[in-house]
Amino acid sequence: FIMKKAVCKEAFETLETEETDYSDSDVSQWRRSVLKEHEHTSILAREVLEDTKKARFRLETHCDDTKKVLDTWSEYSVKYNTAVRNLSDRIDEFYGRKNHTVRNIKVARPTKLMLLRKRQLKI
Repeated sequence: FIMKKAVCKEAFETLETEETDYSDSDVSQWRRSVLKEHEHTSILAREVLEDTKKARFRLETHCDDTKKVLDTWSEYSVKYNTAVRNLSDRIDEFYGRKNHTVRNIKVARPTKLMLLRKRQLKI
């Protein structure tokens, strides 16, 4: 820390002792150019910040839209899978009933003629 102070003090002393060849007009021109460049840089920095804010807003909007699409898709896929499962269950149930009724049809049942003969025999 002491060494830094000594180096800074020596540099300051050498600056004081050196004579400058700059005129007042050169210094004022240099100051104007520095101020002009600073103003230009500030304007560019402000524009970059505004563009960044706009880009961030657009990105957030696109992310929200993407989330909505993903939610819609997941809801659709869940409902679609449920509908397919329900349809499959209904088809299985229908064919199960159809096969069950076919089995019942194959069971030997009395015909009208057989019923009439039984009645005649009872009488």
